[in-house]
Amino acid sequence: MYRCQSCPLAYCPDCLPSSEEVRYLGTDIPRFTKLGFPGNAIYHYIHCSKQCEHVAATEFGFKEDKLDMKCPSSLEVGYAFGKDAMELKDLAQMFKEKAAGIWGKGSRKSPRKSPVNTPVE
Repeated sequence: MYRCQSCPLAYCPDCLPSSEEVRYLGTDIPRFTKLGFPGNAIYHYIHCSKQCEHVAATEFGFKEDKLDMKCPSSLEVGYAFGKDAMELKDLAQMFKEKAAGIWGKGSRKSPRKSPVNTPVE
């Protein structure tokens, strides 16, 4: 359920106004917490229109959060894939070969199957 902070309207996800008009505020509004209504994961607060945002700014002291959020330049996620994970270019080549129907015809061996682990008969 999406409740407007400034007016009595509430919306289900299918009935929300266009995304250009809606500002998502989260599940906990300090003004409501002071009134004894702590945040709830079922309800998300919004400003359903520019008019409601203006009312919130003038009546309730709402200030737009102007944090300059930036994506980190790179993330190390190798721990999640293991030391034998394929490089991106090798992965792209594998998908090209699969699409062409030539993957697994003996031209490439899996990096996880080394001759050391192969049982001797």
